This record gives sequence, structure tokens and C-alpha cells, in this order.
Amino acid sequence: MTMAELQDKIGVMSTIGYNGTKILEIDSRAPYSEVLEQAQKAVSLVAIRF
Repeated sequence: MTMAELQDKIGVMSTIGYNGTKILEIDSRAPYSEVLEQAQKAVSLVAIRF
């Protein structure tokens, strides 16, 4: 994959809809404990609504 193709893919991904679901961006380069905490907080917010 070329750099231009990768940039196109990244640009398109932010515009894709998933049945109205919000997409959470979590930096997977962060320490695991931070990634896990962010993911758990996001899931908790969604679970409270249902």
C-alpha cells in the first residue's frame, strides 16, 4: 500500500457511518492500562443508556 492509498483510507474511515454509532478513537500506542481505562469508560457510558 502506498502512502497516498493509506491517506485516502484514513480520510474515508472517518466518514463511514455504522448505524449511527459513534466511533471512539483510542490511541493504541498508549500504555495498555490507559487504553483499557478509556475503553471501559466508553463502554460504561453506552451501557448506562440501555
